[in-house]
Amino acid sequence: MGCLKKLVLASFVTAALVCGALLLLWIWLGVEIIPNQVRDPRTLQDRSFDYIIVGAGTAGCVLANRLSENPNVTVLLVEAGDTFGSASIIPLISTAMQGTKYDWAFRTTPQKYSSHGLGNNQQLLPRGKGLGGSGQINYMLHFTGIPEDFDRWERLGARDWNWRGMKPYLDKLNHPAAAGDQDGDDDVLQDCKQEELTGEELYENYFDHLNLPLFVSINATASVTMDKVLSVDSIRQYLQHGRGVLSTTAIAGIGSPRGGRYGIILFGMGSVDEQALRHVSNMEEDTFRAFFPSYQNTSQEGFLFLSTCHQPASRGGIFLRDRHIDSVPFFNPNYLKDRSDIGCMIQAIRLAARTVRTDAFRSIGAHLHWPHIKRCSNFGPPVNNSAEQPSDRYLECILRTSALTGHHPGGTAAIGLHSEAVVDNQLRVNGVHGLRVVDASVFPAPVSGTPNSVLIAVAEKASDLILQNSN
Repeated sequence: MGCLKKLVLASFVTAALVCGALLLLWIWLGVEIIPNQVRDPRTLQDRSFDYIIVGAGTAGCVLANRLSENPNVTVLLVEAGDTFGSASIIPLISTAMQGTKYDWAFRTTPQKYSSHGLGNNQQLLPRGKGLGGSGQINYMLHFTGIPEDFDRWERLGARDWNWRGMKPYLDKLNHPAAAGDQDGDDDVLQDCKQEELTGEELYENYFDHLNLPLFVSINATASVTMDKVLSVDSIRQYLQHGRGVLSTTAIAGIGSPRGGRYGIILFGMGSVDEQALRHVSNMEEDTFRAFFPSYQNTSQEGFLFLSTCHQPASRGGIFLRDRHIDSVPFFNPNYLKDRSDIGCMIQAIRLAARTVRTDAFRSIGAHLHWPHIKRCSNFGPPVNNSAEQPSDRYLECILRTSALTGHHPGGTAAIGLHSEAVVDNQLRVNGVHGLRVVDASVFPAPVSGTPNSVLIAVAEKASDLILQNSN
């Protein structure tokens, strides 16, 4: 028995040493190796470069990597931010970097048609500030779009950016799984490995997705709770194997396999941290507590359904505040300005309600919580039974009160042939020699999901266009 105790103790000590060594290696890489690759831009003042890329975000890193494959070409990648910390590679907690020095921390202007339950009617617009950009502070969801998304781009004037033109670049991101035609899960997306350095309307085609969170309680032990997240075992699983609750954020969306107009995403978070979530959502206290009734219960089992409209019709714009380079522009997405978005979102909400009533969800005691919003009481009280349905007018009210940005802005420098288009089909800025735009602002319309992987494909295609032009 004594030998067994020693063996068990030795196993625990070994595991602790392994975890400790991994953690120290992680910290050393973040503190010593990566920063040493960043050059002081003052040392390069007298040098010239073939290409200068402003912004080391998702697209900037891909461009720098591809353009510098030719050893005879010089590329300067300029980034205002720093290298990201280790939290950026842990899916469940990467969003904790929002609101920190790694975030530009933009806000919308006070919204007229939405966000009435948020502080000053404003949505927070986190944008990554550092090497990797917003791809370092998102939920790390991989989605490569559907054919209809890109064929819509072509109809809007983006010639050669249709599904046929984009598919080769999207295929580079995937190693398809054996079954089905959906994205596989065995891909490895390459990081940027280069040597990095650290009033007036622009275009009224600003679009973004909105999500309405609805809490569903369950009786089964199946979700991510705060107690599980903070457990020693969850940290050990992630450090040793890259698995466990820290490696997850959400599961695949529910909706039409061809995309459709709307859909829902199941987000596996049972209990939530009020201070943390309000910090990243800007929800007022009464709004937050209406949507998350178990906010004080750190072991609550459940999940969120995020209802969304894939192709919102509302459009806004970005406006210059003044002529000073450091001034933050005005961001006005005009969420829910177009009433068709309300109808689309309501259909998504009702899809979530129908899903909860299926046998599979009933078997785990799923119960959808309809939020009690005071400002919406004039449109009828919310139902207490999840099998019943609130009125469309009530759902519209909670949408205009509490729907949150999906963090997928774009469209303000859209590709096109019309007179208002900012860039042509080669991504060259109209009327300016030697300048191209390669980021989500060139999307003529949203993609029906998260855009980061699509942006990588756009940057891959942009690299080919640039290299073909240089030849």
